[in-house]
Amino acid sequence: MRPNLVVPNPLLPKPQNVLALTQGLFLLPLTILTGCAMAVAYTECLKKPAEQWYEIMLATDNVPCYLANLLRSMRDRHHPGTFGHLLLVGRLCYYMGQLTGNEIPNFWLAGLGHDIGKLGIPASLLDEKNWCRAKDAIMRPHVMNGYNALVEKLPFIAHIIVRHHRFQLDPYPEELPALPEKYARLEEKINWLAKMVAIADCYDALHRDNDRNGLLNGHQIQKKMLVLWPNDKPFIGELYAAGIFTTDG
Repeated sequence: MRPNLVVPNPLLPKPQNVLALTQGLFLLPLTILTGCAMAVAYTECLKKPAEQWYEIMLATDNVPCYLANLLRSMRDRHHPGTFGHLLLVGRLCYYMGQLTGNEIPNFWLAGLGHDIGKLGIPASLLDEKNWCRAKDAIMRPHVMNGYNALVEKLPFIAHIIVRHHRFQLDPYPEELPALPEKYARLEEKINWLAKMVAIADCYDALHRDNDRNGLLNGHQIQKKMLVLWPNDKPFIGELYAAGIFTTDG
């Protein structure tokens, strides 16, 4: 699960902007107060059950019908546990997007649909806790399954989700689908958004009992996140400070 690919954060100030940033340091106390208020707001929002959050999104037409139908299939006919995981990762990505200003266009939908390709994976395998390389080989096609399911209707999101397992020691898929010309200039942004989905996916996965990690408490998960994502410690620290990630539970 540990990433071996460093993706530059396009949100960080460019070197030529450092002087302007320094000149604005007198705003730091206000920034700190604003950050504290944001943390409270995020924490309150995240107390809502994932199902309730999802129903709110559906009611406000924030989830395209095509993706909503796939999610219903996952919930009602294939694997409710994976549906729950998709809800939690989608919700995390929603607030991560608000925190970073990355809502182009609604990248959090990639969190909501990142594992939708598991509709093509046997449900019995999705329940498996004891893992091995042979089972991993059966699971890996879910990324391309999801890409193929979404690329015609939601192409921007499809190009995010196909990358969300590219940040680990054994990344896959080995070859990525070519980006359309209209997205070529956004490749750095797409990679960064995929990495955020991967971080949210990892965080939720660590909350699930399995043979790789056992059942960890919140503080153990926080420590493990910092070990698994050594190049992203400041960003993960921001997620905990904002209450998007929490040591509760």
